[in-house]
Amino acid sequence: RALGERIESSEFRKDLYYRLNVLDLPLPSLAERRSDIPLLVHHFLKSGDHDIYVEPVVWKALEQHEFEGNVRELKNMTDYMKTVSDGKTIQLYDTPPALREQIEKKKPKDKKTASTSLTLMEKEEFAFLLDAIKQLNEKGEPASRRVLSELSKNGKSELTPQQVRSRLDYLEKREFITKGRGRAGTKITLEGLRFLSSLKHHIIQD
Repeated sequence: RALGERIESSEFRKDLYYRLNVLDLPLPSLAERRSDIPLLVHHFLKSGDHDIYVEPVVWKALEQHEFEGNVRELKNMTDYMKTVSDGKTIQLYDTPPALREQIEKKKPKDKKTASTSLTLMEKEEFAFLLDAIKQLNEKGEPASRRVLSELSKNGKSELTPQQVRSRLDYLEKREFITKGRGRAGTKITLEGLRFLSSLKHHIIQD
């Protein structure tokens, strides 16, 4: 509460205010000191002697966020990213859904530009998932999060079921896959096949 205003309106005792007001320490909001964000995130991510690498695109997204909840919001966001990541690297798709939605609103809506805005690791993960879904579809086998997570253990980057889910949400939102219940399972779309081809092309170039 703004006690100064409450004193003026006689809702708070002036003598009590000055008795309590021993140390007046104005703290700027996190939005006013964005350069502190990396320092705070690294502090919250500390886990023994192991440091988690944060992709540059994640730093950019965090620095553009308003953080109306100040440091507490950043702490909660960091805890979320630490939980859903692989414990080694935090990528854009490990960030909370609300932050990803803000980022997507600022991106061009043209699906053809999607593959050019991803990091090499993200391209490889999406290419793996789409390729795995395509092969499972062709065999008539279910492409569940658990199955895709198990298959990823044989690839370059092992994905947890939670990570698979966040990446499938990204692909579904762009109509590269469709997710159905039960036997219907996850299916790759025609747009998804085109995106897969585009990803493979960009991976070779990178």
